[in-house]
Amino acid sequence: MKRSFCCFLVFIAIVTGMAQTAPALNPYDDFSGTWINPGKWNKQEFLREIRSGKLFSRITAYNTSDFNYLYVSNALTPNNIYYLQADVTLTEAEATYDPNDPNISTSSHASVAGVFYNDGTGSAGSSVGDVMAQVRLAYSQGQLKAEYYVIRYTNQSGSTWTILHNDQINIPILLNQTYTLSVRFQPALRRFTFGVTGATPVNWTAPGSGIPPAPNQGWKALRTAVQAPVGYGGHVSATFDNALGRDINNAVILLTDDFAGPNIDNTKWMPNLEQIREIRNGVLDLKTKRINLTANTGTILLFQNPGLISEIQATVSLTEFQKSVANTNLQARLGGFFFNAVGNPSSNYQDEIFAAIFLGGTQAAPRLGWYVNRMTNADGTTNNQLGSDILLDPIVLGNTYTLYLGWDGTRFTFKCVDCPGMPSAVFAPGTPIFPSNIQDKELQVRIFPTTSPNNSTVAATFDNVWINAMRLYLPEVIK
Repeated sequence: MKRSFCCFLVFIAIVTGMAQTAPALNPYDDFSGTWINPGKWNKQEFLREIRSGKLFSRITAYNTSDFNYLYVSNALTPNNIYYLQADVTLTEAEATYDPNDPNISTSSHASVAGVFYNDGTGSAGSSVGDVMAQVRLAYSQGQLKAEYYVIRYTNQSGSTWTILHNDQINIPILLNQTYTLSVRFQPALRRFTFGVTGATPVNWTAPGSGIPPAPNQGWKALRTAVQAPVGYGGHVSATFDNALGRDINNAVILLTDDFAGPNIDNTKWMPNLEQIREIRNGVLDLKTKRINLTANTGTILLFQNPGLISEIQATVSLTEFQKSVANTNLQARLGGFFFNAVGNPSSNYQDEIFAAIFLGGTQAAPRLGWYVNRMTNADGTTNNQLGSDILLDPIVLGNTYTLYLGWDGTRFTFKCVDCPGMPSAVFAPGTPIFPSNIQDKELQVRIFPTTSPNNSTVAATFDNVWINAMRLYLPEVIK
């Protein structure tokens, strides 16, 4: 016990000493670039929404692979769909690569894809042995192309795989031109057929004999994806229209959607969620639109090097604030995990202290407020509120507010910098203080859980982000 107490005192002394000599705020990002800077943020562009009567999908990734899926709803039983097609238009594509090494290359693509069978090696609840096939419009090694892949998943989550077969389809591909992509699987023949408008359909027969078993983790989807090695990256944007799914005999229509409605149709697709994370007109635009859901949903942008950050300031404008059920909590916020109240490094989110300043809230009209929560379980899904207050009620939708959140080692400070006459709010949590296990700092729009399904939308712009920490980030351009 004595040893723990000494460590506690030392930590307080160090943190307090740092706070006493903390540097002034430094400019971090004014979002004047075309793309979210991967050296400053560990999330990049992500869009999934209905635009002009089509599904619009975008994804950006650096140093990793990232995917933007719109899955066929489980209510339609995806395992019963053996033919899937959609009109796909590649509107933008970039993929960096090493011209001296063909094995070091990014692939940015838009695809019609699905898991069609299991090779007999898997078990319920596992993706092992499930076989996925896709046909896609891709950009890699400086070329646009049509291609198809058949892969077999090798782990339970489906995050690793081996390629069973892949090839290019012989047809020139152009940006902003629409192609009908289709993939069909005939179990009795173990045969895949891949189609692209203007090209001869390509058949490939899977190894083995007999009718293969159904997949254990079957899905069908429209998706955009960027798959990048370390040090490389890319972007891809595409529209999808006139989606069609048929049964095993290619006769009965099980899915059809022309995306003519204002929202993603939650009876046909999941997640029932539209999201935007992009730079638009020199500001960061974040949006979350929840359709007939109760779950906690949000669109987030996380800081790189969050452990160095104890102060965040940003100009925030709440641009959309709509809820179909009263008291739904919608927020645009600056927030983060600043310390742990117990000091168990293996406890994950348990006893982490999260603080935020926000625009929005549970009322019919949005407000400006703050809160400090203590997480009460290891996965961070439950919490107790230690303190909160409303600083301005109401705020004006579309107006900008410069929000500040700071932690000096003993107290949080919350303020609206450009709200005349508004004093700062100061809150001391009154708990022991140990290093945070999580450390994440964020900009986020969020829709909190509800007891009944509802339709809600929250959107905001963020600009002129300042932080206390030295600017230890990567250059704007990565290879």
